[in-house]
Amino acid sequence: MNVTTDYALNSKALRHSGQYSRVTKRTKHLTLLTNLTLQLYKRQTTSRTSLRAFFIKTLVLQNFFEKNIPCCQQWIMEHFDEDADFIKRNIKRSIKADRYLLSGEKIYPTKTLIKHIKGIYSDSGVPFIETKNGYGVKITPFKVLQFLVDYCRLSLANKDQETLLQQAIQLTLWEHFFYKRKAFLTTGDIAQRLKISKSTLSTALSPMLEHGLLKTKQDCSDDRITYWILNQQDPSLRKKYHVIRDYLCCDE
Repeated sequence: MNVTTDYALNSKALRHSGQYSRVTKRTKHLTLLTNLTLQLYKRQTTSRTSLRAFFIKTLVLQNFFEKNIPCCQQWIMEHFDEDADFIKRNIKRSIKADRYLLSGEKIYPTKTLIKHIKGIYSDSGVPFIETKNGYGVKITPFKVLQFLVDYCRLSLANKDQETLLQQAIQLTLWEHFFYKRKAFLTTGDIAQRLKISKSTLSTALSPMLEHGLLKTKQDCSDDRITYWILNQQDPSLRKKYHVIRDYLCCDE
């Protein structure tokens, strides 16, 4: 494969951080995150393209299944700078869909949601233990939902209207950079990893290229082959790199 790239965003920082060996040992955690994001994308029945709706759900699920504590509408509003009516509608839809149980001002997971989440985490390879405290599941030891909250918050702050599928595309490229030391992938590579059609993928890739999140590069020996690369000059991606590195290097 004859491809050259100036993608120096991560390798230099990792070597200088003194944490490269720890990242290497934990790169499989990033694979879990890509798997989880993909499963969440495929199994969402409402607001599939809305990262805003996904962020609200992830905040709630983090309380339920990482912390095993209830959530409340006011807490969500304090942790997400979003239109209050949008948050209320999202919660009401989840209650109507038998995902949340409202008791006073507190929100709890329903048995339907717990069963749904167990299936997602099992298929994603995310480790968890089953509990008998009403939440049914506790993710341990990896704080995967905390990572998704931190990562999605940066995407929302960038206001590029990213979708959950575009998050999965980014994580696929990050995964290959950290895990395989490969900064670029073809359309076919990404589609195969995410198990989606090339047409669906192309629809998601085009705005990412337009907004400067991705760059393309032609193969040196075959200009019919296009490689997709995370744009090292994009400020939000540089921040996301540090979120990923901190997650991979954390002690827990």
